[in-house]
Amino acid sequence: MLSESEFASRLHTNYVPSDGEISQIKQLLVKPQMELLALEKEIQRFQGLLNNLFLKRDALQGMLKAHEALISFPRRLPQDILQEIFLHCLPTNRNAVMSCKEAPLLLGRVCSNWRTIVYATPQLWSSIHICMFSESSDIPLDLDIYDRTYHTLSKHLALSRYQAVRDWLNRTGSCPLSISYYAVPIELRWDDIGHEMGPDHIIKILSLFSHQWRDMHFSMPPENCREVLECLSANNAPILRSLSVTEINHLTSKTLLDMSTTPIITPDIQSLSLFPIPSMAMFKYLSETCWSRLTRLSLNCDVPGITTSLKLSITLSVLRHCPEITHFWLVIPRLDGPDDYRILKGPSVTLTHLRSMIISTVNPVQKLLDCLILPSLSSLAIDLIQNNELTFSIHPFVSRIGEQITSLTISCSNEGSRGDLRRCISYMPLVKKFHIVRRDWFIIPLYQFDEDHTEDVNYLLYDETLEMLTPSKDAPTDSIWPNLETLECDVDAVVSMERVLDFLEARNGNADVGIAQIKRIKLTLHILVPRMEANDARACESRIEKLRKDGVKVDISWAKNLEIHVLSAWCGIESTGHQEW
Repeated sequence: MLSESEFASRLHTNYVPSDGEISQIKQLLVKPQMELLALEKEIQRFQGLLNNLFLKRDALQGMLKAHEALISFPRRLPQDILQEIFLHCLPTNRNAVMSCKEAPLLLGRVCSNWRTIVYATPQLWSSIHICMFSESSDIPLDLDIYDRTYHTLSKHLALSRYQAVRDWLNRTGSCPLSISYYAVPIELRWDDIGHEMGPDHIIKILSLFSHQWRDMHFSMPPENCREVLECLSANNAPILRSLSVTEINHLTSKTLLDMSTTPIITPDIQSLSLFPIPSMAMFKYLSETCWSRLTRLSLNCDVPGITTSLKLSITLSVLRHCPEITHFWLVIPRLDGPDDYRILKGPSVTLTHLRSMIISTVNPVQKLLDCLILPSLSSLAIDLIQNNELTFSIHPFVSRIGEQITSLTISCSNEGSRGDLRRCISYMPLVKKFHIVRRDWFIIPLYQFDEDHTEDVNYLLYDETLEMLTPSKDAPTDSIWPNLETLECDVDAVVSMERVLDFLEARNGNADVGIAQIKRIKLTLHILVPRMEANDARACESRIEKLRKDGVKVDISWAKNLEIHVLSAWCGIESTGHQEW
């Protein structure tokens, strides 16, 4: 045994054997080396046997699983049950995207049986988000390809997408359709004799299915809207329930269309959004029609050639004809002409069912707001440009309805936002949900593609704000907004993770004195907020985990860039589902 050799005490040392000892060690190693060789051969033999056993086992397992699959429960599900399951795979907060990464296309890639069922279920294809681009579009910066290659690629993609849209809609049968169409804004093109080019082939396809239109969202350059608006009459779109038409191109000053020469929107519509209102004729039509079923109305009153006071007067007339309205969104982005508000005189308008209002304006709107009686209003979003007259003018309205408000959304985009927040806190003590947004939240998607747009500075959410909302240890009952349950911030916040967690733990540790627990917090930390060291990060993660166990939905992350290029099927999806308001 080598372990009993006379050299055992010399092992693992720096001892140098003599020539005689070297010969002795070599003789000592002969027999062990032969034993090692025999062991390796035996191991190889057993390894071969083991490999054969593994192969037999895998083959047997494969056969067993294949036979078990024949009698599996999902395989025996009736087609109507599978169809119901497939319907629950569709997205619920937006339309389905033409992507093999999600239903319904993903379901059709599982097996031939599923594909047959998917293609035979019209409801699976009744919603679609379509993004269309032009081969003349600029090359996205994230695509490192040559100009000719890009335009060839985009042309092939466009042709295939036309056919894909046609095939998709042909599978819908007679189902009501929910469609969001986003046309990437581009420079206008002209042919050799000066005529404007670029017919919208997607609109031509969609118009063939106008009798099935139910919920329609169009975001496109104004010159492509004519065919859409011509399909809106009750004869062409008899089941139309929701319509959103948004201009997204700033490269032309054209208005959408002269609505006096086109069919009129059915008065039975329930949700209507025009960004901007296409013409004065359309504006007057809105004010003269009884919208007996309309519950959601979004108006950007950027109609050229009329004064602000007239805009407000017509807006008031529109509201008089909307007895069932529950959500109203008003944008007046610029000041036009002298402001003679005497035209607003008349009986007040009582909107019994109005629960949510969004106001974005650079104009004093006190006279308009004074004419509104809103007994059910509980959700308010306000965007006040830094304007002392405007800020002062809205105070009476905010103070009048303040104690009704349980959900508040406010812009953080100017230095006066902190003062606005303090006033809102004093007027609105019962807020349960607080949402901080950038200014273009109020006017999206009008300006979201402005080349000069820069990331908004967050003047509102900082450490001092959280400290103000944190109950003091000495007098927790004097807490600001004791009913606060939800805090969301869409603009990168320069606050520390520790400050956020201190706020959550303090709010959720005072339930015994009437302080509501925070149920949801969602914010993104600015990229300038330093990352935590490993030990601090683990400690914060432990605190977050405890909050989650207590039922708090915590969504806190660091900012990162996630851009979608124009060739993607997902492009424009964020513009189709604005905030829940």
